[in-house]
Amino acid sequence: MLQLVDGISDLESAIGSSEAIKRIFLQWIGLHVMAAIVMYALLVVHVAAEVYYGLRWLA
Repeated sequence: MLQLVDGISDLESAIGSSEAIKRIFLQWIGLHVMAAIVMYALLVVHVAAEVYYGLRWLA
C-alpha cells in the first residue's frame, strides 16, 4: 500500500512540474516568435541596403 501511495505522489508531482514548465514555455514561444519576425525584417532591410549600395558601387 505504501508503494502505491508513493507512486501516486510522484505522479502528482510530475504533473505539477509539467504544468509549470508548460506555462513558462508558452510565454517564451510568444517572445521567440516576435524576435524572429523582427530579425527577419532586419535581414530584409540589410539585404536590400547591400544590393542597393553594392550595385551603385559597381556602376
